[in-house]
Amino acid sequence: PREFEKRDVSISDEKQHEFEDSFNHFDTNKSNALDPIEFKAACSVVGISFRDDAAFGKLFAELSEGNSMISREQYIQYMNKIHQDADSADQIKVSFQTMAKPK
Repeated sequence: PREFEKRDVSISDEKQHEFEDSFNHFDTNKSNALDPIEFKAACSVVGISFRDDAAFGKLFAELSEGNSMISREQYIQYMNKIHQDADSADQIKVSFQTMAKPK
């Protein structure tokens, strides 16, 4: 039987800096928060798209906790979650590919 270890999906310092740089770049009015337009632009650059305005509005309301802006901390937490989820999905795919290889 094969054993699998859960891989650590912590975010590297380099990735954290990328998230910070991205936030700073899209915080065009330097308010230390992202409005919906700034947030949508930041998401699109990292490949996150929304199927419609309602889906975007729902996510924005959830992340901003009902406020009109998303704080730096909320943005970084969201990007960390997205990155960790992607790593987990990649890990699952590799695990299945490993299991599918002939012995």
